[in-house]
Amino acid sequence: MSHVSITVHCDRPQRFGLLLRVPRWAEGVGLQLSGERVTPKMRGGRMLLSHTWRGGETVELVFGGGMRLVPWPSGKPEGVAVYNGPLCLGLSSAVAKVDEPWRVRQTSPGRIELLAPSGKPVSGLAPVGDDWLNPDVHDPHRLRILFRE
Repeated sequence: MSHVSITVHCDRPQRFGLLLRVPRWAEGVGLQLSGERVTPKMRGGRMLLSHTWRGGETVELVFGGGMRLVPWPSGKPEGVAVYNGPLCLGLSSAVAKVDEPWRVRQTSPGRIELLAPSGKPVSGLAPVGDDWLNPDVHDPHRLRILFRE
């Protein structure tokens, strides 16, 4: 699950709408306005929250969804990438031999299991960060983000 909070500040009460995009990966969205659950109108993949804002009110969104497998590359898949919400997960060469034939399988909706080359379930997937943009050339590590099912 992913969580977002937005606080609206205004000098005087004003009525206007917030148009909030619901990402494709989200499997259901919960919305609260200052702690009260509300049901906004949907408009083309976006939630419209019309309200008279008084200032300091908080909108909280909770996006449901678990891990999922995404075929990659999209035109002619060679494997699957693992995502948890908006985050791509990878296996780092700092914790495993990434050149070996790692596999993943979906055990239930929202649950993915990483399988070592031996077939044994293991942990080790972590969000792919931005450290690959500035690699350590003296001690490089690699990431596996494409797996076989």
